[in-house]
Amino acid sequence: MSADTPTSPATAGAGVLGVGVAACAACCAGPILGALSAVGIASAAGYLVAGSLAIVVGLLAAAFVVVRRRRRRTGCAPPADTVTFVGAPTLAPEPVDAGAERAP
Repeated sequence: MSADTPTSPATAGAGVLGVGVAACAACCAGPILGALSAVGIASAAGYLVAGSLAIVVGLLAAAFVVVRRRRRRTGCAPPADTVTFVGAPTLAPEPVDAGAERAP
């Protein structure tokens, strides 16, 4: 543009707006990128913590089940080198109700 070309108010306003946008981008880009990266780091850390916690809980549950099954198995079974005697069942006669009548 030459010095004797008249500029419109809209063109002059657009230049000021462009300078303002450039200044804002230079000034605010660092904090905006910092906030976004902090959110990203926090979400990654949360993902890792939750995943690690799930693995630990799963391993503890598996260990609990294995120990409980082993204790049940050894607690109920007699030793293998001994003989276990089981008594024969006895049958008791049916009780008779003195006041009840029997159906024919």
